[in-house]
Amino acid sequence: FLPGDGHHGCFELMSTLLADSGINLETDRVVLLGDFNARIGDQNQYDEESFTGCSISASRESSDKVLNVRGKRCIEFLNDAGLMLLNGRTWGDCPARFTYVGDAGKSVIDLILINYCFADSVINSYIAIFDTVSGHLPYVVEMDLGSSVVAHNGTGFIKLKWSNNLSIFYNLL
Repeated sequence: FLPGDGHHGCFELMSTLLADSGINLETDRVVLLGDFNARIGDQNQYDEESFTGCSISASRESSDKVLNVRGKRCIEFLNDAGLMLLNGRTWGDCPARFTYVGDAGKSVIDLILINYCFADSVINSYIAIFDTVSGHLPYVVEMDLGSSVVAHNGTGFIKLKWSNNLSIFYNLL
């Protein structure tokens, strides 16, 4: 969750954390997700040639047409970091469905940010339909990660060997 005020510092902090993490955005698969409180409308479009062989679209549509100040800063962050927004790019979420529905209205503020290395791993994404205790709706990303998964343990990265026998456990993570 990125609070609504102080919109200038949060994306700079994420840039610093990415730079300090040792993650190579050119070769490592990266997914950042959460409540960014950023509304970006239909922004973050790409050329179709960039996405040949992927199940995601270069163009994106959104049910939320608002572009707010934090959304503009999010777009700058995406461009600077070499990331893209997944919301609104898959057949299961086009146009991007509202991720928040509450007393304050409806919006697409729970965002899934990925890098190009991750794009070919995405199979589909969508809003799961079930009761929640929050106005934020669960967003599902179906992906093919091949034979291994990389996870962060808080102090560094560990590599997990995929095992079908442990798939129930992985779904709990």
